[in-house]
Amino acid sequence: LQERFEPADAVLYQSGVPTAWNLDFHGRFRVGRTEFGTDQIPDAWTKRFNELDELWLPSEFHRQGFVASGVEPSKLRIIPHAFDSRIFHLLEPPYRIAFGKNFRFLSIMDGMLTSGTDTLVRAFIEEFRPDEDVSLIVHVPTARHESGWVDSEAELLFLIETKFGRKLEDVPTITILSGPMGDRDRSRLYASSHAFVHPARAEANGR
Repeated sequence: LQERFEPADAVLYQSGVPTAWNLDFHGRFRVGRTEFGTDQIPDAWTKRFNELDELWLPSEFHRQGFVASGVEPSKLRIIPHAFDSRIFHLLEPPYRIAFGKNFRFLSIMDGMLTSGTDTLVRAFIEEFRPDEDVSLIVHVPTARHESGWVDSEAELLFLIETKFGRKLEDVPTITILSGPMGDRDRSRLYASSHAFVHPARAEANGR
């Protein structure tokens, strides 16, 4: 935005609920940035978006969904999510993980159901034996959800022993990392993993 316009010429609306954007506050050019996790957007959003000069979306998936919902195609621009390559790179020292094996899968969980963690755990314990040199690392950034505090370890134990009928000693290594993690530690965690897996049921934003 700064590269294209003088400071007083444009305003960027982003995050939050687009119907709450104050479109009365604007410069000569109005740009919105948003995303939505399904293939259509709420009806009330369409009119707001069509009042903008441009709307920035993170992917082609989003562009198609917004067009199908009535947003003017000429207003849409694809601006992918960015990351700081000074922090997130493969030269970071490995993140020390207890019981980690030589090949490590990594998954970030935000709710057992939405993240598809049950599907992932089932696939992992069916595919690998306990003695194979492979582990699944599950990072749970927050244990707080709308329904209250969530015990991720208890949820995982329920999946393995009750839902899938397996004993812990009979499944390959699974490690849970609970709690928030700073960018540097997250970068080290990525760098020390070999495959990122995320079979989400409700995540179309690629974060």
